[in-house]
Amino acid sequence: ISNGTGPFSSPAGFDVLAFMKTRSSDLPSDYPDVELMFKTVSLDKSTTNKQLQYLGLQDILQNSSLLVDPNDDTLSIVVLLMSPKSRGRVWLSSSNPFDKPRMDPNFFDHPHDLKTVIEGIQLGIRMGESRSLAKYGPQIDRTPIAGCEHLIFGSDEYWRCSIRQQGSALGHQCGTCKMGPKSDPGAVVNPELQVHGVKNLRVADASILPGPLAGHPNAALFMVGEKVSDSIKEYWNGCV
Repeated sequence: ISNGTGPFSSPAGFDVLAFMKTRSSDLPSDYPDVELMFKTVSLDKSTTNKQLQYLGLQDILQNSSLLVDPNDDTLSIVVLLMSPKSRGRVWLSSSNPFDKPRMDPNFFDHPHDLKTVIEGIQLGIRMGESRSLAKYGPQIDRTPIAGCEHLIFGSDEYWRCSIRQQGSALGHQCGTCKMGPKSDPGAVVNPELQVHGVKNLRVADASILPGPLAGHPNAALFMVGEKVSDSIKEYWNGCV
């Protein structure tokens, strides 16, 4: 880490992260709406396989027509949607608190989300064709995604199909215990992170964010932890 050359010096094992804005973005001018994660991989490495499993890419790359030799190097560009407009649900499955809750992520319910991811894919392709990378002779793997073979590779219809076939959540889920006033029917906690209508219960994690951030939430969540710790200390100091 100290000299920036070890595996822990890269963000989650990725070589490059790019926060970018698509043409169809309706966010403020300095807010990205997609993140491109660049990862160079060689399929003969067990650590790489674990990362690919985490990303849901292992089957895709192993079935690639380009990777006849498992030692071939591959550049993967993962497109992340930063500010989705679709909203899912989490609700109780029973009155037993130990039962797992029911979840409906409701991916791509809003058409703008699919459009944004497609533009993110096109941004990634253009970066792969840039002069800096072109000297390495990269080739786009045109092996069709299962279920999308009938569509023209590279068309919006093809990408839309492939996203629905292979898209998944990576991390940073939030918003299931939204912070807001008691008058807001969707709010769960108040500004002190106390659950509305319940005594002695607070929530202090990404679930209290009203919505996704245009970036990784790590720093914001450190702030949430600091804020709730101050609130708890103030509460108990007032009780003495």
